[in-house]
Amino acid sequence: MMAENATETAPSERYKLGMRVRRSVLGDTHVDRASNGATELDAPFQALITEAAWGTVWARPGWSKRERSIVTIALLAALGQDDEVAMHIRATRNTGATKEDICEALMHVAIYAGVPASNHAFKIAKQTYAQMEAEEAENEEQSAGNEPVFRSRSFHAPPGLYALVQDVGSAFAHPRAYFAGRHQKRDHRPGFRP
Repeated sequence: MMAENATETAPSERYKLGMRVRRSVLGDTHVDRASNGATELDAPFQALITEAAWGTVWARPGWSKRERSIVTIALLAALGQDDEVAMHIRATRNTGATKEDICEALMHVAIYAGVPASNHAFKIAKQTYAQMEAEEAENEEQSAGNEPVFRSRSFHAPPGLYALVQDVGSAFAHPRAYFAGRHQKRDHRPGFRP
């Protein structure tokens, strides 16, 4: 009975707002795929997230889409939600969050949710950015009438990031050795040899 009422009810204003916000962040292709793939089982769930997440939280004043995007990615990374992390990294095309923003968010995750969660999220981010860049290159080549050329591109973190993550990881993995001074600080500058 409840499912019948839910399908017969016209979309609420909150749902309509949520759908506009959802499309503006995730893009029409993703939202159409999710909506068209909805079945009797998950149609109420799709309506719930459109209304609650997109029509209520993402539509609130005070924070920009960029800020919400950064926080969302950090939370999803902390929770280990790989598919959602990748989806929201793709959405940064529409929210304005930069690679540097995401790097900083994932650094925060390392401290507050754990190095393994952050490390894994960096892996997902690098894969997703590489896919996005390959897609963009392919689209540019197709629009120019050229045959696709496959390139390998990678995400380049700010200088010192990997050294910091290694040092933090060492401190968590071997705290006694680290804090007893047996951990040797390394200089990770290119070409530097002690």
